[in-house]
Amino acid sequence: MAPHLSPAKHSGPQPLLEAANNCNELWWRDPGQRTLNFWLAVLFLSPFMIGFDGSLIDVLLATPHWLKDLGLPNANQQGLMIATQSLSGLIGSLPTSYLMDKFGRRRSLFWEISWSLVQLQGKRFVDHGHHTLVHDLS
Repeated sequence: MAPHLSPAKHSGPQPLLEAANNCNELWWRDPGQRTLNFWLAVLFLSPFMIGFDGSLIDVLLATPHWLKDLGLPNANQQGLMIATQSLSGLIGSLPTSYLMDKFGRRRSLFWEISWSLVQLQGKRFVDHGHHTLVHDLS
């Protein structure tokens, strides 16, 4: 039979248990808790938006008029269009860990988000599907 283990004896005060809480009792009145909960909401909604975009693309690919306007007549081009969402996430995640280790999380995220915004603004100048990478690769 195993010997009886007594709880560890602490020689001094337990600082984390006895420290005063500097937060407001109501989280929405505490600026730190508000910031934390805002970014947690963004983090938890991101997979929802990816799923929404994926299901939206699937519905659009089932619409013949949209395929004709975009210029995706065959299944290879359609499959490549669906795969670009996952492939871009895979390719983007490879250098991310290195950049965050080298430059820090905040600076890396700032430049990655800035680059995404530049790309988003560049997409405004695309006339139709014939100028997309999907059309050029297939």
